[in-house]
Order: sequence, then C-alpha cells, then structure tokens
Amino acid sequence: MKKIVLFAVAALLGVFLLDGCTKVAPTTVNYKYSAAVRGSVEYNNGNPAAGFEVAISLGGAPQSKYHAVTDSDGKFSITIPCLGKAGLSGVTANVTNFVYKGKKYSATKAASAGGDVKPGESSPNLALTLNEGVSVE
Repeated sequence: MKKIVLFAVAALLGVFLLDGCTKVAPTTVNYKYSAAVRGSVEYNNGNPAAGFEVAISLGGAPQSKYHAVTDSDGKFSITIPCLGKAGLSGVTANVTNFVYKGKKYSATKAASAGGDVKPGESSPNLALTLNEGVSVE
C-alpha cells in the first residue's frame, strides 16, 4: 500500500513540476542597435528586376536569416538588429534561383558589403546582376 501511495504522490509532484515549467513567459530581446542593408537587382540588360527575393547572410554563414524583396525599381532594403556596437560583419546578398514568366534566373555572383556596417548606418549599395533566364517550360 505504501508503494502505491508513494507512486501517486511522485506522479502528482511530477505533473505539478512539469506544469510549472511550461508557464514561463517567452523571452523577448530588445535590440538597441541596428544597421540597414540595401542594394539593387537588375537584369543583365540593365533593366531593374522587381519582385525578386534577396537572401542576406552575415559573417559568412551559409544560412540566410534575413530576406528582402525588390521593389518596382529593383531596389531592396532591410534593417537588421545588431547584438552590440560592433554592427554587422560579413554582409553578403544573393538572389536564389527564381522563376519568372517561365524563365529561371539566378545572380551572376553574390554581392558583399566588403566590410562592417556600423549601427545606425547603411551598407554600400549591394548590386546584383541576374543571369539570362533559362526556360523551364
């Protein structure tokens, strides 16, 4: 009988402790510093490329945490939070393969800011040129 009572008490205590853990408020981070990354995308004939998604990578990371979409003039801009006064480093922009009107486009090469972007400032214009579209029909 003691074993059953001890088991029931342990089970109730376990449920109580687990329930208490799930009621922790989510952590929010308020970034004091941010920097802007801006650029433009154009077709290889010089016309602006509207509606293309641009992936922004930081510090040489292979994953892109930030994305921007080009406007009607082929320009993009995004404000990215910084963890401190150091700003952003290793800023790189690239257009992933994109299908538009039955043709697949990709950037000739990635564009890099070529240095750090300080908080409160903007990167130099990261210009991307698209390869000629290849039909995917």
